[in-house]
Amino acid sequence: MNFLQKPRGVKDWFGDELVYFNWIVKKIRSLAFNWGFSEVKTPLFENAQLFQRSNANADIVQKELYQFFDKSQRELALRPEATTPIVRLACENKLMQEANFPLKLFCIGSMYRYERPQNNRFREHWQFSCEVFGFSNLFIFLDTLLFANSLLEALGITGYVLKINNLANFETLSKWNKALKDYLTPYKLELTELSQKRLEKNPLRILDDKIDQKKSFFKNAPKITDFLDASAKQDSELLKTQLKKHNISFEWTDNLVRGLDYYTGFVFEYVKNQDTILAGGVYDNLVEELSSNPTPALGFACGIERLINCLETDKKAFILNTKPKQMLVICLFEEALEELIWLAKLWREYNQVTVYPKVIKVDNGIRLANRLGYTFIGIVGKTDFDKKAITIKNLVSKQQTIHTWNELGERKVF
Repeated sequence: MNFLQKPRGVKDWFGDELVYFNWIVKKIRSLAFNWGFSEVKTPLFENAQLFQRSNANADIVQKELYQFFDKSQRELALRPEATTPIVRLACENKLMQEANFPLKLFCIGSMYRYERPQNNRFREHWQFSCEVFGFSNLFIFLDTLLFANSLLEALGITGYVLKINNLANFETLSKWNKALKDYLTPYKLELTELSQKRLEKNPLRILDDKIDQKKSFFKNAPKITDFLDASAKQDSELLKTQLKKHNISFEWTDNLVRGLDYYTGFVFEYVKNQDTILAGGVYDNLVEELSSNPTPALGFACGIERLINCLETDKKAFILNTKPKQMLVICLFEEALEELIWLAKLWREYNQVTVYPKVIKVDNGIRLANRLGYTFIGIVGKTDFDKKAITIKNLVSKQQTIHTWNELGERKVF
């Protein structure tokens, strides 16, 4: 294995992609603060049992968990998702108290899943996660959904479909799970190999299989609506009414389930080009399961890589235009180079400046600046040096101006 080659399933961030990444993260963080969320950071690794308890039957635990033993033989795991670590953080640090409700927390960081790398799916991926603790009603769900809508709108992402379902509670899910297993068992050999395994442990996850979904016998499979009580059905109708009232387009999707075990109540996904770009829902039992302290909760997450992939070409051009304008300063003779190395320190108070560390010809300097992505080139020749001036050329517009050295140290020039 070539040690100079990155491991399979991870990505290096640099150039334009990193500009998009930083722009999205900055936008999301600003919007989250506006919606009353506080930022938290959790460790990259946790006790493996934390995820094994909260998602025992989920693929991220059964097949995709990066887990290992440290030198003291403690079983640890790289975080595959952020909700469970945020719950752990809030419980351990005594934030999960009624006086703090609604407790609104968000986290931006890298997650890890050992899965087969494919288009837009990496073993290391970056994610924004937000969680709301202490309330579980239609209004807090609507508020969270509106936040998700506003986030995509702020990023200029359109053309998605919002899918929603009501999973009610664990009792309802258990009934649906059993009915689905009973219905699909006669068709077991017609299911994909993965679905055959899921049929024994978690039949609801078969609903995520895009191949099996297209098979004719799936049309008559039990739906969760067959098991909802009157109260859950009323909640669904109230939500539909509110969404229509606020002109939020949606598809009610009876077979929508989330890939994590802890979801109950309303769940949702924003889908674009068959990829889920943002998803979440209610998980009223997770806090109690981990801490024995009943606390309603809901939240959602979105992958930064998926969001970048959804940016339109004109939006990407706009983002690149917002990055700081930088100038490469070249010197045409040795004496100027020695002086400008010291002067540039003062110029950087207001301007982004790099001094090329050896004498270079103008044409070569311009080619270099263009190749390295600089917007401006600053040229100091003998005449400029004698006047304590610098000629600044915009490499995009080709416009050229002359400024004194003092100007660059006193204000933003470009």
